[in-house]
Amino acid sequence: MILPCNVVVASQPASPEDAWILLAFPFFFIGMWLLITFIISRTGWVRFARAYPCPTRPPGTTYVSPYASFSGARYSSVVSGVATEGGLYLRAVLIFSAFHTPFLLPWSSVTRIEHLDGWLIKGWLLHVKDSVGSFQIRFRPAFEGELRRYVPVLMNASASSSFPFIK
Repeated sequence: MILPCNVVVASQPASPEDAWILLAFPFFFIGMWLLITFIISRTGWVRFARAYPCPTRPPGTTYVSPYASFSGARYSSVVSGVATEGGLYLRAVLIFSAFHTPFLLPWSSVTRIEHLDGWLIKGWLLHVKDSVGSFQIRFRPAFEGELRRYVPVLMNASASSSFPFIK
C-alpha cells in the first residue's frame, strides 16, 4: 500500500517494560564501565599508585602518551605525564580516573629509553622496571627535552629502536 505524502503513521506508545529498560540502561552502562576500569587498573597501575602516591599534580607541561602497557592492559592516549625533578607524574584522563590514582614514578625506575624513529611511530619508549613491577610508556618526540633534562644518562645510552619493523 502506498501512503500519500501528508499521512503520518503513529508509532506504538512505549510500554512500562520499555520505560524500565530505558531508565535502567544508564545505570547498567555506568556500572559496567566502573567494573571494567576497576579490572584494568588491577593489572599493574594500582601497584605503582600505591607504591608512589602523588595526589596533587606537580607544575610543568603535560604530555599525552599515545601508548602505555601495564602487564597486558594497554592504554591508548588516555595517560598523561608531567616530567619533574623527582620523577614522572602519571595520571589517567577523567573517564578512567575512578580506579587510576595518579602517581609519581621515580626516574630510577626507568631502566631504558628507546628512540623510535619509524615511518608511523616516532618518539620515546620508556621501559620501567623495579620491585613494584614493570610497564612501558611511549611519548611523542616533543618529550625529548624533558628526558634530556632529567635522565641524560639514559638518553645518551639510547640507540635506535631494536624493532626492525618500526625502523
